[in-house]
Amino acid sequence: MKKTILATCMLLVSLCAIASNGIVITEGTTSFLREYETANVVFNWNEATWDITLPLSEHWGSNSDSMKAAGKRYFVDGFNDTSKKLRINDNSGCKYRIEVHITNLSYFTSPLPFLTGYRHRVSGSITVVANATNETVCVIFVDSFVGGRDTDFNDSYTECMEDLGKKLASL
Repeated sequence: MKKTILATCMLLVSLCAIASNGIVITEGTTSFLREYETANVVFNWNEATWDITLPLSEHWGSNSDSMKAAGKRYFVDGFNDTSKKLRINDNSGCKYRIEVHITNLSYFTSPLPFLTGYRHRVSGSITVVANATNETVCVIFVDSFVGGRDTDFNDSYTECMEDLGKKLASL
């Protein structure tokens, strides 16, 4: 009986954790994901904060440019690994532009001893624009998206960005 109750509690905790991964489509549709087309991605880190208290560029310091580049690279890799049709590349003749606006980045560690490691959390918005008409195709609100767990702090960040790309591609 104890095992059943424990298993049920663990299942509920897992479902709550998955449900809190807030990615919500606020405008448009994700039909662009089902086209055999290309898109380029642009990241906007201008208003990004670390844990809502500190500008992200100040938190990263001299590593700011390399951390931003790594985040973009892992986002693109995660997206392209998951998407079956739409591809992200750096060509200028792409049909779509994916604008990723990061507003907050933070991390947490698990309070449970058997689930050690860091997990990063990202908030912001993703806007998809048709390059030919400059029309907004889709707007996605990202509210505290939690990436995968890793024992290395920086790997946890890149895993979060990769998971965000995968999540976008699977909408």
